[in-house]
Amino acid sequence: MDLTGLWRAAVADEALRRSFHLPEFDDDGWEDVTVPGHWRDVAAFADAEEVLYRRRFEVTDVIDDGSDAADTMAWLELDGLFSQGDVYVDGRYLGDTEGYFVSHAFDITELLADRRDHEIALEVHCHPSGRGKRRAILGVYDGGSDLRRDVNPGGIWAPIRIRCTGPVRIDSVRAICVSADDRRAQVSIRATLVAHSSRSVRVVSALAGVDHEFDHLLAEGPNQVEWLVTVPRPTLWWPRALGEQALHDLEVRVETAPGVVSDRHAVTTGLRSLQLRRWRLEVNGRRLQVKGVNLAPSATLPADATVERIERDLQLAIDAGFDAVRPYAYVAPPSFYDLTDRLGLLVWQDLPLLGRASNSVRAQAVRQAGAMVTQLGHHPSIMSWNAHVAPAPDWMQSEQTSLLQRGQKVLAHEAPTWSKSVLDRSVKGVFDHQDGSRPATAYTGVLPHLPRMDGSATHLWFGWRRGSERDLSDFAARLPSQVRWVAEMGAQSIPAHRAVAARIDWPRPEPSVLHERLGYEIRSFDRYVPFTGHDSLESWTEASQLYQAGLLRRQIETLRRLKYRPTGGFFVHFLADAEPAISASLLDHDRVPKLAYQSVTEACLPVIVVADRLPASVHPGEPIALDVHVVSDERTPLRSCRVEAELTWPGNAHRWRFAGTVDADSVTRIGTLSWVVPDAPGLATLHLRLSGGATAVNRYDTTIRPR
Repeated sequence: MDLTGLWRAAVADEALRRSFHLPEFDDDGWEDVTVPGHWRDVAAFADAEEVLYRRRFEVTDVIDDGSDAADTMAWLELDGLFSQGDVYVDGRYLGDTEGYFVSHAFDITELLADRRDHEIALEVHCHPSGRGKRRAILGVYDGGSDLRRDVNPGGIWAPIRIRCTGPVRIDSVRAICVSADDRRAQVSIRATLVAHSSRSVRVVSALAGVDHEFDHLLAEGPNQVEWLVTVPRPTLWWPRALGEQALHDLEVRVETAPGVVSDRHAVTTGLRSLQLRRWRLEVNGRRLQVKGVNLAPSATLPADATVERIERDLQLAIDAGFDAVRPYAYVAPPSFYDLTDRLGLLVWQDLPLLGRASNSVRAQAVRQAGAMVTQLGHHPSIMSWNAHVAPAPDWMQSEQTSLLQRGQKVLAHEAPTWSKSVLDRSVKGVFDHQDGSRPATAYTGVLPHLPRMDGSATHLWFGWRRGSERDLSDFAARLPSQVRWVAEMGAQSIPAHRAVAARIDWPRPEPSVLHERLGYEIRSFDRYVPFTGHDSLESWTEASQLYQAGLLRRQIETLRRLKYRPTGGFFVHFLADAEPAISASLLDHDRVPKLAYQSVTEACLPVIVVADRLPASVHPGEPIALDVHVVSDERTPLRSCRVEAELTWPGNAHRWRFAGTVDADSVTRIGTLSWVVPDAPGLATLHLRLSGGATAVNRYDTTIRPR
């Protein structure tokens, strides 16, 4: 029985809590709300943090005609309650829920047998912490900079139903492809079976033409059953950059007698192997430098993230040349992962834990990490798990604070803390134990620990939160371990959108107001793209977009030139806004591209030609030497390639030509361009053109200063 549609709801108070769950309670004066949905869609609940829900149903709607009622069990199933709930049926308390993406089920068999008319009552809580320590696992929905802080996502956001089974229910199925190659694939399956009473059952699975069955004796209550399925000569799943996306249906069913199915569970999965060696990803034994993008939710509230919205965003990521996406500190709706499987986009999956966390979240973090693996582990597109996003303050903002504050931030990264040492490692331990087939990280955005200084997933906001956008190359040369896997990079810009322009109050924008309204980062704009000096909002908008576009193009080119040596992957922050904002997105909330979208697309082409960057300015007589490289992601060599370089300056030019072969999946050094800066003040420009086996162009500018 589908329980979506209209429910009745009211803001919770102490008086209502004592009686709202009773069958005789009169809810005629309550508001109508739509499920799935969020309570903020109703004006009366705009500021609520606790809401009570009620829904009536009749038992004849649940039990199908002709079923054996004596052998039937009924279950109340909730796919998503945001974010905590207490569940009642007919006045009886069934239990609580926690974890907005975690599915829950409650046995209501005896309750349905007692009467014809029934009442479901839910008390739903959602208490974002804002800027303080997180007391609930809400991720980006709890004060994340990519979403408005004043939006409470509370509600019944996913389907809710009553489902009947036989005397044994399949509560969950965790399917993990633990190994795969051309000869065979092995899938580890763990099913949790809930039995009404102790009995012997037959467990049957079917995957890629392989049937596996065995008898098992169940005790009353939950039972965990594990088995391994071997698929000979499998058709493998590949990321889109490497091959085709072969998918297979997996069905698990429980039979209480020959041919009598008590329950069944079906998912779609793929067969592939994953390894991450020194932050270099291998899929089915083939290396891939990951070009990724972080994603804000496709809509401000998860119930509004339709399949069409999600597919549009994933296609825009593909069109920009990205191989991977990262739902940034949130778990997306189930359709997201079905689409990434089909489209061949790799997924780096965070537990929704962002920023500083209270000690009280540890138990729930561990439980929800396990649930995340169980619910999502069968998706071949998921390449990695991450426990915690930015548990320590952003170290890259240290130069904009006092010496004491800088020291405190570095100490927060280096010194052991409860979060890094206990919480995050506990969650990573769950990932490692539950799913040894994928790599897992304890956190991102934390400085490496002394004395080994091993790299981790770093946040490198050069040119926005620290230093110059040109600093990335020198940083990579000094500390190569810190660019093995870049989890965040980028800069904010202003979208050319009327909804944003209306909130800026040009020509006298108030930075603090822009920060609260639109997420504007005051210090960074003041340093890199100040509004002073611009005579129009359009001019300031264009300047900010040009700055973002140039920064991302050159930093992506730098990391691609360091492919595997040492950079295994990078993630641009981020693709698109969920709502009107001044942010680091490549597309605004209507998916209109900023200038950076095109520059990132060009930097992520399969084959690019790059040179060491010209300095911002040069002086006559200065010797310049620039190495030229071709970066190729193609899986076959590029033969008969030609690179032409032309350096022009006022009144003259110089040209170089090179020819040869570019190896597959490589960074090939083409040659060195040597030049002595002439006494010709003005703009000098280096043009690069690759032709033959592939086509690519690039351009670099510098200014020749007078003597």
